[in-house]
Amino acid sequence: MKTVEQKTFKQLGVEWIGIELNNTCNIKCTFCPISYKELQRKSNERLMPFALVRKIINEIIKDGTLDHVILNDYGEPFLYPRFKDVLQLCKENGVRMRFATNGTLFTHENVDLIRKYEPEEVVISIQYFLRDNYKKVKGALIDFDAWLKQIADFLRVIIDEKLNTKVQIAIACNYNNSLRNRIFGLRCGDANLSYPDKTFFAKLDSFIKEFCEKRLHIPYYPEKTNKNITKQTYNKYYQIDENISFELKDFIDSTNFYNFKESMIVYCSMPYLVINSQGKVIMCCADYIGGTALGNVNDKEIKNILLEKYVYFVNENNEKVNFKICRRCAGEITYRGLLLRQLWYLMKIAIKRYSG
Repeated sequence: MKTVEQKTFKQLGVEWIGIELNNTCNIKCTFCPISYKELQRKSNERLMPFALVRKIINEIIKDGTLDHVILNDYGEPFLYPRFKDVLQLCKENGVRMRFATNGTLFTHENVDLIRKYEPEEVVISIQYFLRDNYKKVKGALIDFDAWLKQIADFLRVIIDEKLNTKVQIAIACNYNNSLRNRIFGLRCGDANLSYPDKTFFAKLDSFIKEFCEKRLHIPYYPEKTNKNITKQTYNKYYQIDENISFELKDFIDSTNFYNFKESMIVYCSMPYLVINSQGKVIMCCADYIGGTALGNVNDKEIKNILLEKYVYFVNENNEKVNFKICRRCAGEITYRGLLLRQLWYLMKIAIKRYSG
């Protein structure tokens, strides 16, 4: 039987690790904490040194049990000066890799990187697809048509050359931005992101139809559209071909992580870790400020950091609640049903106390 010290990442409850290569981006979306000046990191803490990236990947290679690594968290990975070297290091050592990009930097050089190293998956974060307000939401004066043409040209490469890279085109919506929630003051998330009602789906269908027929020059089959959307991270909405799909994401504004009132209840399964650009090992990809930091890879190996905090990965009662910041997480149901959840929690405490 293996001792705690001998356990693998998988046995410690970690299925994948995200590496925030850089905390820089060429656009400033309203729902991204990079846009908030008070949350911006020091300039010398926004790029992870390549020596540290190599150290992290070498530890991942040595362990050999992770499903994959994600090569970004907050930040545009194509802006990382040595992104090519990172892709090469992963590819040569059989590390399955994924990353997300905002789709504005599909230059010939960057498309060639994907050709050569074929990451397992690329997420293109279109997020806001409506022409009328996109400059405000994206926070940059990017040309709408040039942006979509660049994305379409990249997708044609995936289709024509039959690359093995899967592509998700991510569209954001906000299930909590409903009229009812706004009336009762329960709305959370970025108000710019639409509630997925009939109007939203009609506009989305129209956007996908135009994108397929006029930009990709392939037929659009509306019967393939799936409107049975559930509250998951990504929901497949429309499959363009075997490797390309439009996905809906229930996107709650990450800045709510800092503004929510505390909830007494936290339930969260955590099959991942993120190492941010400062080298902090944090327990959640939504934790932009590192409030759940377990340690720093500049000082110790990842495995040693996890072993010191082993209880967080094996305790069935989810000891994560000990992190006070998690009680304010945007991913938790806090404002939404807060009163009923708190009353239920207090009632359980009272029953336990007086029955014992």
